[in-house]
Amino acid sequence: MNIADTLTLKKLQGVVSIFSKIIIKYRDLLGGFSNKSQLLEVYGIDSSLYQKLSPYVYVGHKSLKKINLNYASVYQLKAHPYLDYKESNAIVKYRIQHGKFRSNSELMNLHLFDTLKYRKILPYLHTNDSAVNR
Repeated sequence: MNIADTLTLKKLQGVVSIFSKIIIKYRDLLGGFSNKSQLLEVYGIDSSLYQKLSPYVYVGHKSLKKINLNYASVYQLKAHPYLDYKESNAIVKYRIQHGKFRSNSELMNLHLFDTLKYRKILPYLHTNDSAVNR
């Protein structure tokens, strides 16, 4: 799913041209799919279509585009579909007050995220200065 183009996606049963474009647009906003159930977040894909697609979908984590918590601006953070302005602003303010994040788990100190949302956003974040932003 993270490297498929519109032609490849259209080969999947039930994926018409418009869905393939919407899937790719959402994938690009996310920075890649971290799990195939995220297809249910794509506008127009219901559980019935998801059930048809699921057996044919593979999601690889190596191609995820990650955001560095230590350098991202409020606007770079809020560009991700899982973060809003309030959360993004709080992350940057926390970083300014406390210094660089040493690990993603420090996000829980902000008390902005419940465990479910934290797990959802986690694959898209990193704190390592030497990590490649893929």
